[in-house]
Amino acid sequence: MTTMTTSQSTLQPTVWTPRLPPELTDQIIDALSDDVSSLTACTLSSRQLRCRSRYHLFCAIRFDFILHRSFNRCENFSEKCQNVAPLVRSLTLSENAVWFVGPSRKWITSEPQLPIAFRMMKNLTSLHLVKVELVGINIIWPEVEELEMKQCSVTNLGTFLGGFHKLNKLALCDVGIVEATSLSSEVSLDLEELVITHGASQSDARTIKCLLPLLPTPPRIRRLTYPLYYPEWDIPQYDVIPYTRLDELFLMGASEPKILVPNIRNVTKLRLLVTPPGHWDQAEAHRACDELTDWLIDLLCKAQRGYLEEIQLEYCLMGISGTQGKWAELDAVLSKMELNKVELVFSATLHEWRREEEEKSKWPLWEGKLEGLVIKYAAFFEQVERRGLLTVSRGYRS
Repeated sequence: MTTMTTSQSTLQPTVWTPRLPPELTDQIIDALSDDVSSLTACTLSSRQLRCRSRYHLFCAIRFDFILHRSFNRCENFSEKCQNVAPLVRSLTLSENAVWFVGPSRKWITSEPQLPIAFRMMKNLTSLHLVKVELVGINIIWPEVEELEMKQCSVTNLGTFLGGFHKLNKLALCDVGIVEATSLSSEVSLDLEELVITHGASQSDARTIKCLLPLLPTPPRIRRLTYPLYYPEWDIPQYDVIPYTRLDELFLMGASEPKILVPNIRNVTKLRLLVTPPGHWDQAEAHRACDELTDWLIDLLCKAQRGYLEEIQLEYCLMGISGTQGKWAELDAVLSKMELNKVELVFSATLHEWRREEEEKSKWPLWEGKLEGLVIKYAAFFEQVERRGLLTVSRGYRS
């Protein structure tokens, strides 16, 4: 008996995979912008997610020079990342050599693959240089709009900055300069934001003196971060502050009442980093902080009938002190000014905040030393709070 089998084709149902609208997909990827591992998984899991994920992955990259590694990293980038190089918007070049085996800090000129990688980044707008020696080197990068230099050195600041034709934000910290800038320099920096922060040496004085001839008169600066120096350091204090309206002025390092008081009538928002002088004797600490508060009151009085609308005062918690009467005097001055907002920032290191959180978890009824100081000194601003202007927040200091 012969058995006949009939092969019958089986119809497989079409699997329909729902697709999210592109706008919603972009929002999901944007929420993961700081999560490198999740962005990497997205690029490998779906073509729909790949483009947006790559945008965030390669938007900002960093080349650290570590012995025998920076060369390979640049080479790998130029060989394998040609398709994503146009996505790079921000580049950081950093010299992190170990002091006893470190190579020459002129690696930026000896790295053959670096110029190739530079040319591939056609849409680069932000450049950050950290601990890089640039003496004898001039970089021409006409599309860069933001430049940060930290612990770097250049031959001539004007000549070096002349290679950045669209620069609108400049941040300088501890920049060594070999040659002074000529008063007849043809370079003119049409900046919107200027940041000068404290460095580790007296090179700040030379930096500021070399920078001033490069600014047009009047400057177009709208946001300015500027350090406060002792008069005996002979550093130009406020020549860089333009006599036009500033959207924001951040003065760093208010620590002594003998520091010259600037005129801030042209400022809309003032941020002030107050560093109370440390004294072992409590009476001396109160006296020094009261004198610093007098300096601050004098500063605010110079803003009367000006443009000031917002004030942010940042205090270091570990050195804060002063008498209640002097704090009340500051509160009264602030409450009489026509302000929209007064923000108090009480800062400590991240380690100090974390240690307090750990201690509070062990003893839930204990408010904590730092939190106790925040509550104590914020309470002195009673009149400002009554007007609904006061905001109190934590700050984190490095």
